[in-house]
Amino acid sequence: MGIVGRGLNINILKFNYWFKVMSMTDKEKFINGIIHKSASEVMKLKHTLRKNKKKDWYCCFPNCSNKAINSHLLQRNGVLDRISENGHVISFIELPKPPSQQRFKFGRVGLKEALSYPVFCNHHDTTIFRSIEERKIDLANKWDNLLLAYRSTTTERRKKEIRKRVNEKIIKGILEGYTEFPDYALNAIRKTISQLQYEIDKNKSDEFKLGQFLNRKTCVDGFEQYTFIIKIIPICSASVFSFFDKSAKENIRVPIFFNLIPNKNYTFCSFGWFKEDSPLLRKFQKKLFSGGIKNLFKIISDILCTKIENWVVNPSFYTEYLEEQESIIFDYFSNSHLYKHVDTVIEFNMFEAYLEEL
Repeated sequence: MGIVGRGLNINILKFNYWFKVMSMTDKEKFINGIIHKSASEVMKLKHTLRKNKKKDWYCCFPNCSNKAINSHLLQRNGVLDRISENGHVISFIELPKPPSQQRFKFGRVGLKEALSYPVFCNHHDTTIFRSIEERKIDLANKWDNLLLAYRSTTTERRKKEIRKRVNEKIIKGILEGYTEFPDYALNAIRKTISQLQYEIDKNKSDEFKLGQFLNRKTCVDGFEQYTFIIKIIPICSASVFSFFDKSAKENIRVPIFFNLIPNKNYTFCSFGWFKEDSPLLRKFQKKLFSGGIKNLFKIISDILCTKIENWVVNPSFYTEYLEEQESIIFDYFSNSHLYKHVDTVIEFNMFEAYLEEL
């Protein structure tokens, strides 16, 4: 008996095992591939995602009912424009393809769209982040790190809310092409929605903690950070990723806040987390300070390849150092669920050729 879907004929027993070991993201991608009967229908789903990204979202600030605007994780003027060429940077672009094919590419995006999401209304986007919008961001400053951590956490929450809404629309049958859709795939979508809601709730909890620090303004002892000044790499990022402690009796999730901001002659790189989580991150802290600059670049490469997607790079740097390696980068990114543990650092270093020239 085959699986319903054009061109699909997989033995059920083999499929059940394959489907069980797939990551949540890959399950979702696979489902996206089989629910539509043609490439044009896949594009409808992606078009819906883009529409959901652009409008009908409200501000993430507590108790605010204003419509969200397109908020930049990092400001266009003074940060992103430092690495742009002709108003463009290179960014991750997701392709409407099933897991068996390459689902990502690097592509040029304008500064207006780069690292931009509907997160805050104009009022809160302006007032909360005024201090890092009107001057240079200083990643040695704990306050600046807190603001970026708050912004990246709310952005991650909104991205998950967008994915959740798209999956809910699939369940409700808003899109076309749902005839003969298998029950196990519908159940997998429901599990995806449930997992996304769990992660959204965790993000909200982190937002609340960060918001408390920001409200106190001077009392930020509960936030720990480490900042490095390294040779310039023209890559910008403001992200959060999670460390999962599988050795604990309960599934413990620890958020780690990561930023890369280039200046004229060097790049600021910062790592931050809640101080209460420090005991769980001792091995990671030790790795940050051992092995010298090459080891630090390897950790940064690991994070960019397996743990985050919110980063953009200068077009010339991409062409010279990353373009030939993009299939390796995408392979690691596609299998990122294998490298969720923060103490697992892949051997691949995307900056190896660059470091040899320093």
